[in-house]
Amino acid sequence: MSPTKIDPNNALRDMFDFETEIKVSQGDRERPSKAPPAGRRKRRKQPAASSKYLSVKAVAHRFGVHKATIWRWFANNPDFPEPVKLSAKTTRWREEDLEEYERRLARAAKCRAQEANSKTGAKP
Repeated sequence: MSPTKIDPNNALRDMFDFETEIKVSQGDRERPSKAPPAGRRKRRKQPAASSKYLSVKAVAHRFGVHKATIWRWFANNPDFPEPVKLSAKTTRWREEDLEEYERRLARAAKCRAQEANSKTGAKP
């Protein structure tokens, strides 16, 4: 009797003499997809591809403050942008929302400067 050659990739098939069709693609066996069957799980809405999300660390760096200050601004300032909760422990701010907030701050500062200049009679 000649020795039986066992293929480690097909050990179970060889061991139990399963007769299955093996699809070969460039020398490797194709593996079934691990994706859940269609209809079993609802897909979450994917964020817009053009949106960039920033962590609290990145937002703090952008404004030149500590991370705790960002959370304090969020808690106490109703004008500060709402963060997006991506998972239980992941919160991000949309860059577009932060840019809009910065534009509002700049407009408010400009208005205050014009008011101060008009009271003192100084030219801008």
